Amino acid sequence: MAKDTDNYVLSCDLCQRNKSQPGKPHGHLQPMPIPDAPWEGVSMDFIVVLPKTEGGYDALVVLVNRFTKMIPLAPTTSSCTAEQTARLFFDNVVRLHGVPKSMVSDCGTQFHLYFFWSTIVRSIG
Repeated sequence: MAKDTDNYVLSCDLCQRNKSQPGKPHGHLQPMPIPDAPWEGVSMDFIVVLPKTEGGYDALVVLVNRFTKMIPLAPTTSSCTAEQTARLFFDNVVRLHGVPKSMVSDCGTQFHLYFFWSTIVRSIG
């Protein structure tokens, strides 16, 4: 009887949709604040596993100006380090538009720490 009950619950669409989830409930989504001017807020992401170019690049760094949605793309490799990413960020954003007030990325915290220190050192001198 237990086996029949398990099979019924697994095949029942209503049972699957209303099943309780283990763990803590997810928090509410909070919208990100809209920047006040262009290049005050930048988001960064990588597009990897692209076909290799003649220059040896197989990835892109996508830098998005969150105010105007302008997107400078920078070619790179899949093995790009935080320091190399900081160099690309400096060349494509900081050098042209100044240091942004906020930066959003899905990279880890250790990457962010090294990335920001590399960017600061480059902008100072």
